[in-house]
Amino acid sequence: MGQVPRQRFVIDPVWKLVDKKDYERLWKIFIDDCDQCGFIGFDMEWSYEKVIPIGTNQTSSRPKQIECPVATVQLSSRLVTFVVKFIDLFCIVTQGKCNDPYALLSHDWPSYRIGEKKNPAELMAKIYQNIVSLLKNDAVAKVGVGIHGDKIKFQRDYEGLILSPCVDLVELAAHYHEKKLCGTSLDKPDEVSENEGKGKSLKAMSAKFAGIILDKDYSIIRSKWGGALGSLSKMQINYAAADAEASFDVCLGILVQAGLVSANTSSPSSISSTSCLPLLEPLFTRTEKATKNGTQQRQKCFRNTTGTPPNYESLFPDRTNDTLNVTEAT
Repeated sequence: MGQVPRQRFVIDPVWKLVDKKDYERLWKIFIDDCDQCGFIGFDMEWSYEKVIPIGTNQTSSRPKQIECPVATVQLSSRLVTFVVKFIDLFCIVTQGKCNDPYALLSHDWPSYRIGEKKNPAELMAKIYQNIVSLLKNDAVAKVGVGIHGDKIKFQRDYEGLILSPCVDLVELAAHYHEKKLCGTSLDKPDEVSENEGKGKSLKAMSAKFAGIILDKDYSIIRSKWGGALGSLSKMQINYAAADAEASFDVCLGILVQAGLVSANTSSPSSISSTSCLPLLEPLFTRTEKATKNGTQQRQKCFRNTTGTPPNYESLFPDRTNDTLNVTEAT
């Protein structure tokens, strides 16, 4: 299974102008995908800062790593990936501005923080509300490796926001492995996953279930994701987008290998007639199931699971991978 060609859209609201028409066009495609597939790939990034405590003894004065709030959120469907500088979007919408360490000097810098100066407040509020609504939409599962930990951190960093329902891809693979997983075992890692936590990392699972080799550059992983001194770099954008895209592809790959989604290109059915959401619901936590069952109104999603499994190959149109809103990234 090859990598899905997608369009990527970057929302870096302080440093970039957001093209309203492009955003609305791609968001519609994205939401249609959500309705059809019933899940999205999810990932997020944050930074660590070293802090030297004030103290007299040598032990207490050693630098300590402080975990910063979630900086970026990545959302991926079969056709579109959004990379969002969420920490800045949150500040702009809820506080009206973001921290600017050069505020006293930057008044005459024409391109400095151009997005914060010129992006319409109404558009920023709309984008924020769209994302927040999607993150708590119980008709769209969010899938990823270690996503339950991500959920705890996100909801702790942004009190009042909800990330649900969530499905961990390791748990999904283990669940359907008991039925049929084409001889693939997470307990017997191959060469690719030998040093990847027995195949339980996103990198190992991407190779196993989606045929994708992820590039895990430590310098990018540990880079400044939420800094106030510049836009996301192209390397950061590519890294962040690739993880969310891989999460989507791995989820679908697990279902294909379990025989629950057809990989036969001659199959007349497609993902548009059958959602994968019911296949993921057994992995929802007890709390998420209770919330879902108590919801009176749901957005449309695909509930027909009695027909022929959807055709995996039909998900991937022949198109190039475009990235929008990153022309000024360095």
